[in-house]
Amino acid sequence: MNFLVGIEGSFSDSVSGGGRGPVNTPALLSQSAIALRKVIGTVDTSEFPKTFSATAGFFISLGHQSFSWLLIASFVIGGVIAAPIATWRVKILPSSILGVLAGGFIIPTNARTLLSSIQASDEILTFVYTSLISGYLLIVIFPLRNYLRFKLLGKASKKTQP
Repeated sequence: MNFLVGIEGSFSDSVSGGGRGPVNTPALLSQSAIALRKVIGTVDTSEFPKTFSATAGFFISLGHQSFSWLLIASFVIGGVIAAPIATWRVKILPSSILGVLAGGFIIPTNARTLLSSIQASDEILTFVYTSLISGYLLIVIFPLRNYLRFKLLGKASKKTQP
């Protein structure tokens, strides 16, 4: 089942031009019992061969002059800087917080596309983004607070044991 989800997610992602994370991560999480950090690692690991294939296809069909090399360089630099940080973050954060972070990040990212399709005004964009970011921060705070409380209580109970 996971194999088919991966094929379907990658196919949809390649055809739509969307990022692998926003398409494949929720698909795998909704269809399987794989731990979130394994899902993120799996999706990220699959990016290289898929990106190589897509790049070859675009080079063949569009030619190298059709690309914005400065924009490509900026994406590469950002990705190279962010990748080790993301790997470290996935390693240390508990799944409950990772799930909220991953899921919550997808919503504002896709909201711009949805709001642009209806040609929303700047006031509506500001309201929607303020609401989304505020709600996102509140949702992140609860699992983080619970995690920290559990860690602190766990340490306190270990100190009181003989």
